[in-house]
Amino acid sequence: MKRIVLFVMLCILAFTLQTSGQSAQTATTYTFACPTVSLIPTVQSQLSNSLTPPVSAQVVFIGKQPDKNYCYKIETIRPNLELPQPTHIVGRITDGHDAPLMKSRVELRKYFSQRKQSTAKATTTDENGYFDIGTVEAGKYRFLASPNRAFQQPTSLKCSGSECELNIALQVNATDIPTSVCPVR
Repeated sequence: MKRIVLFVMLCILAFTLQTSGQSAQTATTYTFACPTVSLIPTVQSQLSNSLTPPVSAQVVFIGKQPDKNYCYKIETIRPNLELPQPTHIVGRITDGHDAPLMKSRVELRKYFSQRKQSTAKATTTDENGYFDIGTVEAGKYRFLASPNRAFQQPTSLKCSGSECELNIALQVNATDIPTSVCPVR
């Protein structure tokens, strides 16, 4: 029997950092709403498809505001799929235990640069982890197989010919990596 792996992203109620005796530092508070968190149910899972976290959260930075280029400095974004001709892309996405990622968003972004990509096509996997993104033109792309940072994005995907089948087994990301605060790119 396969082990069930369930990744739940939690929304922090409030994160406060207090300093004592350091009046020279300034505090910046960011408040954001927590959306419904999608779970990654497997075939064996009996859980619902979503979990509703608390309504809002707060992140407090003490001292200098974080660098707006932080994510670009610690993570280099490159195309992970290059198509030499128009190609019809289908495939299946599973986790490290071969359980399908059900009803998970799959996105194909046209790659222009590390800072600029635009959505070319997007779809959702079915109950068995299969997807059909359709036919896309030749070019450089960033294929996002996971809609969040629970899993690592594929680094290199190969397609040849006008039909391409991608079978992707995603690897788990550590939760304490520096890029965990960055958007999925």
